[in-house]
Amino acid sequence: FFLVGAYQESLANEHNLLGAINEIELITTENGNWEINKTTKGDPICELLENRNYDRTEIMANLKNQLTDSPSSITALQELKAVMDNLPYLTQ
Repeated sequence: FFLVGAYQESLANEHNLLGAINEIELITTENGNWEINKTTKGDPICELLENRNYDRTEIMANLKNQLTDSPSSITALQELKAVMDNLPYLTQ
C-alpha cells in the first residue's frame, strides 16, 4: 500500500505540517485472516496549530472581525470551526 509504514511515519514527524495520520496495526491470525490489533488517531488541525504556537481562539476572533455579519460569513466561520477538529488529510 502507498502512504503506509516507515515512509509515511517519517513524514509524520514534527517537521511535517500535516502531522500524524490515523494508523491501524493489523495481525494475521492462525487461519490466515486479518484482524485489527490497534488503532491510533492522527493529529487534528487544532492540535497541529497549538503545537506550532498558534491560538485557535485568536484565529477565529480575528477572522470574525474581518468578516461581515452576513449569513454566508457566519456559516463560513462555523464550518471553519468544525474543520479545525478534523485531520488535515483528504477523506472520503
